[in-house]
Amino acid sequence: MKLSDLVIPTNVPKIEHVKWEWYEGYYDGPLSGVVTIPSPDGDVIAGHPVRVYRLAVAVEENDNYHIEGDPLDHWYRRYVVIEHDNITMTEIFNRHALFCKYVGNHMNIDQETGKRKLGDLKPTEEWKKYYDIAHTWDYIDDTQGIAVGWFYR
Repeated sequence: MKLSDLVIPTNVPKIEHVKWEWYEGYYDGPLSGVVTIPSPDGDVIAGHPVRVYRLAVAVEENDNYHIEGDPLDHWYRRYVVIEHDNITMTEIFNRHALFCKYVGNHMNIDQETGKRKLGDLKPTEEWKKYYDIAHTWDYIDDTQGIAVGWFYR
C-alpha cells in the first residue's frame, strides 16, 4: 500500500517496538525521521536484526480518526512507517550524515536514554555549509514509499 492510498493508519498493521534513530522534522515533538524495527530478515545493527524505515506523521489533531478500543484514541500524532527503495534510503542517510557534520547530531536519539542529544550543535558559522548544499536537493516524496505499518507516540 502506498502512503498516498492510506486514509486511516489502521489500514496497515500497528507496529510495536519501534526504535527512533533520528528526527528529521520536529515541532512540539517529532514530525518525521528514521526508525528501526526488529525483523528476523533485516540488517544487523549493533548485533540486532532490524529493518530501517523512514516515517512521517499520518494523523495530527484530527478527531475523525478513531480506533475502537485504543486507549489513546484521540492522541494527536500517529506515524506511518514507510519503506523506501535502497537508493532513496541511501540518500536519506547521506543527507543526515551531512546534517550531523555541519549542523550537529542533536536530532539523533541517544540509544541508552531514548532521548534527543540536546545541545550537541556545531558552531553556527558551519550551518551555512549544510544549508547551501541542502537547498539544491530534490524533495524525497514519501508518497512514493510503501506504508508498512503505523504507531503512535
